[in-house]
Amino acid sequence: MILTGPAIRAAIANGCLRFSPFDAAALNPNSIDIHLGDTLLQVAKNAPNAAPTRLPLDAQGRFLEPGQLYLIDSRESFGSDTLVPMVHGKSNIARAGLFVHANGEMIDLAAFGPYQFQLFPVLPIRVFAGMAVAQVTFWTVQT
Repeated sequence: MILTGPAIRAAIANGCLRFSPFDAAALNPNSIDIHLGDTLLQVAKNAPNAAPTRLPLDAQGRFLEPGQLYLIDSRESFGSDTLVPMVHGKSNIARAGLFVHANGEMIDLAAFGPYQFQLFPVLPIRVFAGMAVAQVTFWTVQT
């Protein structure tokens, strides 16, 4: 069963869900927005095993090149021993031509930390530190 926004707030308040930093304004009816951090890693197109190039990301933003892979952690760290987080790209970001994750969207129980986005633009797009690009839902488990 998916948690509603008020249930997410309650789970954070009672410690069942760790989410930091928590901003109540980011709550949605059944999810909470997560935001870009401040350091992009640009993966080399022709040498994927090479060390990625670190690029600062700030409030001024940076244009992402179509067809180029970028990695960046979420500003927020989150996780739970009893709830399963699932990350979903925001529809407005997808319509702008930016895929925000290429890996599985489900996060393991008891994992805690930032989420690493795999940004893959298909159109030129400017991104900013703190930009809401995805949302996370939380699901109960049955044993």
